[in-house]
Amino acid sequence: MLAAADAALNRLVCVTIQLVKNRLRIDDSLDVFAVHGVGGMLGTLLLALFMAPALGGAGYAEGMAMGSMLGIQALAVAAVATWSAIATAGSALAVSLILPMRVSEDDERQGLDIASHGERGWEFD
Repeated sequence: MLAAADAALNRLVCVTIQLVKNRLRIDDSLDVFAVHGVGGMLGTLLLALFMAPALGGAGYAEGMAMGSMLGIQALAVAAVATWSAIATAGSALAVSLILPMRVSEDDERQGLDIASHGERGWEFD
């Protein structure tokens, strides 16, 4: 059962990589957010499910159930996402005062994976 869940999660992360790259048109070099950000958020939320004793988990604290644990985990994901967005915007603003934040048009057209790292992070074609 866990192998099937793992395969499903891997597919979900791969679909998310495609969503971030193609639909949102975000050139995330080496797909850091799509892999680590989405994987981390998904793992945090699924912790509520995998803590269930029926699935071999340690169980919940007294007075907690799967639903309340999922709510707490979702609140934690939202808090971390909010903090990360604010900290990233502040850092980007500070850096932009000193260094240019945009790559050349040629590098942007070619893609940052190739232009900055000389390799592609993922090959789906």
